Amino acid sequence: MTDFDPASLDEIYRVAKRESDKEDREVHVAELLSYYIKFRPEDAKAWMLYGGALRVLGRRDEAFMALTRAFDIAPKKYKSYIAAGIAMLVEKHISPHVAKGWYRVATDALGSEASWPWVLRGANLSVLGEFQEAITCFEVVANGDADEKDEALLNLGLVHRAMGEYVKAEEYFLRALAIRPDYEEARNALLGLEGMSETFKLINPAWTSETPFRDRNSLVQNVANLIYDAPDEDQPGLDYE
Repeated sequence: MTDFDPASLDEIYRVAKRESDKEDREVHVAELLSYYIKFRPEDAKAWMLYGGALRVLGRRDEAFMALTRAFDIAPKKYKSYIAAGIAMLVEKHISPHVAKGWYRVATDALGSEASWPWVLRGANLSVLGEFQEAITCFEVVANGDADEKDEALLNLGLVHRAMGEYVKAEEYFLRALAIRPDYEEARNALLGLEGMSETFKLINPAWTSETPFRDRNSLVQNVANLIYDAPDEDQPGLDYE
């Protein structure tokens, strides 16, 4: 292969990394790094970014090859992120059951140091109907202070709702909204629980509950109060390199 100026290669990687941080720029990342890795085939981070771009572009087989290559040669500290990328690819194109193992690799390699692989793993387990295991994953994030805490709380609500535990679901939706008052999915899920007491009474007129659900006015007022009391400052983001 023809020699290439290392400074030029460094610039190609810098541009590719910069483009990877933007939305809808995967074509640029893929083209730049497909050239770059010909000269630096042992650069695990380049393979990781390349595989991620290919995954978004729908180039499934190439993405899997690139990401597994990245996983094989990457330092331990990057393996969890790469495994999560492989899991997302496999879940979409093969099956949630196969993805389950890759999500486990992602969280086992990382522990509780970062949150988004735990959210992804919990979502995967929820799809598989493994609700208790999903709850454990979401609680890792919900019990911390990561940016994804509101998402974890929403998902805990959704899991408890799927299990028919509507009071717990309601509590988690409210906690998610307390962090992010404009969280539309949490607000809609919360409002979707209104009138459950009446629904149960249609099935069984003698039905009573020690913890009745809030009526519509109470639910709407809770959401409105959260919105009006929202802080102005934005939440800081996390940079996953």
